[in-house]
Amino acid sequence: MLQKRTFPLLGLVFTLVMLSQFPNTNCSATVLERSEYCPKMQVSDMIVLTSHVTQIDIPEVDEIYVTEIYNIENRLNYSVSSLTLWLNHSCSNVTVEDGTGTIDYDILVQTSSYLQLFFNLNQVLDTNDTTSFYLSYNLDMMPIYEDESDYYNLEYSSTINYYTQNLYLLVKLPENSYIHEEAGLTSIYPTNQTQSFAGKRLIISWSLQNLLPSFNPLFIVRYDPPSLEPSNPPIWAFVVGPLLGISVGFVITYLLMRRKEDKSIKDIGTLFLNESQKTLLRIINEAGGKIAQNELGRKADFTRAKTSRNLLLLEEQGLIRKEKWGRNAIVYLSKSGEKVIE
Repeated sequence: MLQKRTFPLLGLVFTLVMLSQFPNTNCSATVLERSEYCPKMQVSDMIVLTSHVTQIDIPEVDEIYVTEIYNIENRLNYSVSSLTLWLNHSCSNVTVEDGTGTIDYDILVQTSSYLQLFFNLNQVLDTNDTTSFYLSYNLDMMPIYEDESDYYNLEYSSTINYYTQNLYLLVKLPENSYIHEEAGLTSIYPTNQTQSFAGKRLIISWSLQNLLPSFNPLFIVRYDPPSLEPSNPPIWAFVVGPLLGISVGFVITYLLMRRKEDKSIKDIGTLFLNESQKTLLRIINEAGGKIAQNELGRKADFTRAKTSRNLLLLEEQGLIRKEKWGRNAIVYLSKSGEKVIE
């Protein structure tokens, strides 16, 4: 078993080796403050993550659940049947699965700070094939602590295992939590984040592009727990226009929920779908929202297995529905699928 202190040195050596394969890319260590890492890089002959979506869910200050979605493309000139993932944090209850079911894995290396997983894909990934798989786990060594100032600090470093074209990371804070503001203290890093709400939960999200293997972007969120939220509202808030406030609040909430729902559905098309799934949705839409599954596969020029695998993922997202028709099936585009196409 390698000692924990050897990993930074191994990571540095691996980074230098990888960078030597991409000369004259003008890469910079300030990637977290820029929209792109190596925008001029030409990538071929490697495994590529077209998108890597990570959601860190913190329902309570002492609970952290992570879900990762990998959309992967094989650009090697040979087939791939297995993958290796490095997780640079201690975790438990690890689950790996794809559209066909759970994937068994082996733990090759495990320390208090690192975990290396090895698993065989349920289906061999040929050259230019794409697939999606999901990884979920609980963080054991909580990257959250309460200091003398009573704020919480989340520091999460995401290991880049394969060349990644698009990395999306979302952090969902506990209900009624809010960003900690203090002079001289960085509340959110990197600063190119966006903020939104899901009910009473604040969501911080980032988008990074073109990341090299072994790169470990660091994300920081400092926030205050609900108990520290400012109180003692002014007296007029209790006596002026309560009915008007309720009515206006109801209308605004309804409109925001509708808008947020539409935006969330559209985000599925950009964050969670690979090119094969987008192609199937487009063909179904062009057929008037209804098409036989075998005809759909023929028009997409997909194998039967590839068509079934991608349709299963679309059905799980609620973008399509299927009805058996003898030995075939009819595929229908759902209302959510129509919004994604739009």
